[in-house]
Amino acid sequence: MGVALVEIERMFELSKEFFALPRQVKQEISIRWTAAANNHGWISEGAESLDPARQKRPDVKEYDYLIV
Repeated sequence: MGVALVEIERMFELSKEFFALPRQVKQEISIRWTAAANNHGWISEGAESLDPARQKRPDVKEYDYLIV
């Protein structure tokens, strides 16, 4: 089975549209500021590091985390 290629391509399109939005819009669903605060939402670039004790610079990615 699997996921149809057209569905995968659409998800990439939606991701590009989302990450192209202004920071103020994405902050409305920030993982840190949402009322639910249950690991759903957008995380800004540089907000996290995998190993804070040894990593000098934060991660240079932003992402939207959603459990379905």
